[in-house]
Order: sequence, then C-alpha cells, then structure tokens
Amino acid sequence: MAADAKTTLPAAPSPEPPAAAKPHSNYKGFVAGVFSGIAKLSVGHPFDTIKVRLQTTTSTRFSGPLACLTQTLRNEGLAGLYKGATPPLVGWMFMDSVMLGSLSVYRRLLQDHVFNPLLITPLHSTTTPSQPTATASRASSLVRRSVLWRRLWNM
Repeated sequence: MAADAKTTLPAAPSPEPPAAAKPHSNYKGFVAGVFSGIAKLSVGHPFDTIKVRLQTTTSTRFSGPLACLTQTLRNEGLAGLYKGATPPLVGWMFMDSVMLGSLSVYRRLLQDHVFNPLLITPLHSTTTPSQPTATASRASSLVRRSVLWRRLWNM
C-alpha cells in the first residue's frame, strides 16, 4: 500500500532578486544624503564664518581666530556663527542627496545585474549535450566575479 501512495515534495521556492524583495530601499541613499548635507553644514559653517570674518576685517579688529570666535559669540550669540547658512544648506542637501542616492542605486544595479546575475536570470534548464560545459563555465565565472566583488566591496 505504501508503494501505491504518491509522495510529492513541495516545490522549492524560486530565489527572488534583492530588488524585488526590497522595493522601498531605493530612497534610503537620497534621505541619507539630505542628512549628510545637514551634518556638513552644522559642523563646517561656523569655521567658514570665522575664516571669512578674519579675511574681510582689518587685522586690528581680531587678534586671531579664538578672539574672533569669542567676540562673535559674545555679540551675536550662537546664531552669529550660522549667518548666511541657508543657501549652502540647500546646496549641500541637494548635492549629497543626488550623490548618495545615485551611489546606492548604482551599487544595487551592479550587484543585481553584473556581479550576481544568477539571482535575476537563472541558467537555462533546456540544455543540449553540447551546452552543459558552457553553462558550467559561465556559472564558475559568475561565482569568481561574485567572490572578487565581495572582497572589493568589504575593503
């Protein structure tokens, strides 16, 4: 009786490409770029303000950068260090958003289509007796490229 019963194994799930598994991850690089621009301006603009004030005033007004900083903070407060920060803020946010957003998209495209194409387009199952060696050669080449890519990626 046991021989009469047909046992069927469940079909193995087909591997889905990483892009299909995470369609919402395309915007993360762009958002990170916005925050990168804000961080750059928050840290760098006070130094730029002090530098410009030292360059544009007479040498008798400030004895050095620390004197310029203390006088600016005493006379204008913390807001004095960020005068004129809005145009550079918009510029940094836009530039870094485009740069990091495109970097993340290009990395994903390279990973999906150049270095791991087996995940996207599986090897053809309809092979003739002359094709298995070519298919095996292609697969080993893809594995070597994938290993090299991962080594470079983690440097």
